[in-house]
Amino acid sequence: MEKIKKDVNEQENRTIQELENDSTKEKESEVSEKKVRKVKKQEETVAAIQVEEKTEENEETEIVEEKVENLELPETEERKNKVGIILIIVAIIVVIIALTTTIFAAVNLKNTKILKGISIGRTDVSELTQEEAEKKLEEIYSNNNAEKKIYLSHGSYETSITYEALEVKYHIEKAVKEAYEIGRQGNVFQDNIEILKTWNEGKNVNLEVSMDNDMIEQIAQNINNSIDDTVVQPSYYIEENKDELVITAGKKGQKVDEEKLLEEIKKRLIKKENQGEIKRIYAKEERGINQKEKEVSMELSNPLFLIGYKDNVENKENFVKRHIAIEILLNMIIGKSSELYKRLYEENILLNEPSFDYEFSDEYAHITISGQSRNPRKIYEELTKQVKLYIENGLDNEHFTRIKKKIYGDYAIEYNSVADIARMFLTDYFKGINSFDYIEQIGTVSKEYAEQILNEVFDENKMVLSVVNGN
Repeated sequence: MEKIKKDVNEQENRTIQELENDSTKEKESEVSEKKVRKVKKQEETVAAIQVEEKTEENEETEIVEEKVENLELPETEERKNKVGIILIIVAIIVVIIALTTTIFAAVNLKNTKILKGISIGRTDVSELTQEEAEKKLEEIYSNNNAEKKIYLSHGSYETSITYEALEVKYHIEKAVKEAYEIGRQGNVFQDNIEILKTWNEGKNVNLEVSMDNDMIEQIAQNINNSIDDTVVQPSYYIEENKDELVITAGKKGQKVDEEKLLEEIKKRLIKKENQGEIKRIYAKEERGINQKEKEVSMELSNPLFLIGYKDNVENKENFVKRHIAIEILLNMIIGKSSELYKRLYEENILLNEPSFDYEFSDEYAHITISGQSRNPRKIYEELTKQVKLYIENGLDNEHFTRIKKKIYGDYAIEYNSVADIARMFLTDYFKGINSFDYIEQIGTVSKEYAEQILNEVFDENKMVLSVVNGN
């Protein structure tokens, strides 16, 4: 377009120059007219060119806009399709949730039992009907209430009061109804959330207890009047015949808080939460021994020795029978009536009667033989020889029977001492054993069984020696 304008201007200049070179006036007029016509013609040409350019620009703009519209249309349709799919998925999820919630709620409404995870006063009533829950709580709290007592003490003062005197009343029916209503309040979504939360975390319903408050007040007053460090209020009186005012000073002390007393009594009226079984974790005991021999030196007149046999605990059911057999064997091998003890004592190797024992629990078991000796290693060697001799030749039947009767007599004598009875029963209790089992099972221990235990337990590979030498 700029080139066209430039050509038009050059032509115009040339035309003007030609007109100026004409010297005649007539020609000037003609030239002027021509000039005007040419100028008009040039202006019309320029206007036509400009209109044509605008038309071309408009056409290009329309083409570009049409292309843009054609490009945007597929993207918009694809986006609409994605949004539609998402809305359909959301709608399906909502419908599934609604159906699941409705079904879950309908099933729960038909359930006539208390929800799982609910307890009343720390007593589990899960999946029980209201009648079953009431019966269970009645058995715990209402039976034999007249005989039950609460014990109170302060310093040296002690007293007790029965449930009957307190007129204790448990509001079991109210608590059961409250427990049953959990998850059944009417709002489907809230009920479902409450049910799931109860299943996961559990819920305890408080069991209300009421009692005679006048009796509590009386108990508090009795305690205040009986304890040594009670509060003494200041007092005064007028002494007769002297017209004198006598004032007695008070004393600071302790006074029963009736509200706290009532609270503490209520705590003890509700059964405590079951803490569950206490799990004891024991390290696994190795089958072999740790060290064959150990010697140390201390300020002693004569060396001390301890010989041990390690036993492996496998069959825990026969602990009592095994223990009896081992006691018989130890008495036969190195007891006071044994040939080995007599010989070592006469040779002045063994200085006193050795003590021996079989110690066992759920995780370990071993035999110990201890005493004083001038030559502990000689004791060890002679004991090993005697055990091998019994293993090879078997036990003497007469000797076995005599020692068995002696052990039975030792068991019977233990019941002559209250201290021995207490020690025996306490020790056996923690081992899970009834002390009377020893009396009952000693008759089942035969010579053949004792020989079997001799081969199993008195193994030289599980035998150790510990010596404390004198300086």
